[in-house]
Amino acid sequence: MSECEKSYECRSGVKIYSYKNPSLHSFGISLFLRAGSVFEGERESGITHFLEHALIRNVNKLEGGKMYSRLDRLGIEFNAGTYSEMVQFYTGGSVGHFDFAADMLTKLLSPIVLSAQEIDAERRRIKAEIRENDDKTSLATFSSSVVYEGTPLARSIVGTNSSVDAITVRRLEEYR
Repeated sequence: MSECEKSYECRSGVKIYSYKNPSLHSFGISLFLRAGSVFEGERESGITHFLEHALIRNVNKLEGGKMYSRLDRLGIEFNAGTYSEMVQFYTGGSVGHFDFAADMLTKLLSPIVLSAQEIDAERRRIKAEIRENDDKTSLATFSSSVVYEGTPLARSIVGTNSSVDAITVRRLEEYR
């Protein structure tokens, strides 16, 4: 490991890796969580993707609904993606705003304080995503269904309408 690379393990078991590139004048932080469709049962298909959406919405609520305007004002990117085997949350921007961005990532680990109505709004958004991005005819979906038949990897990351309907605030918090 070079002097620019560092590795830490927290008491909680969380592993932190860092790489400093002195030629850059910006930062990027990613939080990777070991979660995804590979860890989901058939009945909870899509819960990781739902949790990704709920956690971002939760941070906005913890920020008094001003998260997006603050991110825009500071020029900070804050995004996420769900994959079969992980969820990635990402933030990046000018070095001067590192502490603010790191605080946003930390808030992702906060308990969910969303109301049932806010969860329902996210459920509608995800169901629209299921409708709009219906990739049942894509090569990747077909390949996964054949190669991984009978395993969680054959299922869609976003879940199904019925599995998304079954996700409650309580279940999201348990899964978190």
